[in-house]
Amino acid sequence: MGLRGPHPGTGGRPRKSLAEKVTEGNPGKRKLKVLDFEKIATEPEGVEMPPPKEFLSAAQRDGSTLSASELYKEAWKWLER
Repeated sequence: MGLRGPHPGTGGRPRKSLAEKVTEGNPGKRKLKVLDFEKIATEPEGVEMPPPKEFLSAAQRDGSTLSASELYKEAWKWLER
């Protein structure tokens, strides 16, 4: 015998695709917030690198030191560029 009816939770009208929602404009029907980009700074402001936390360079069970603090510093330098 074949399947009888839709599986639970799948009955009803099919969902709209994202492309259809976008072409309709405002799919949520909420009031949209308009941003004024003229007031926003053109250059992002940076901050000094905070020191790595102690647990990033803590001693491990096998006696070696965790090298996450070096990774933290390298990632911060990369993000500065």
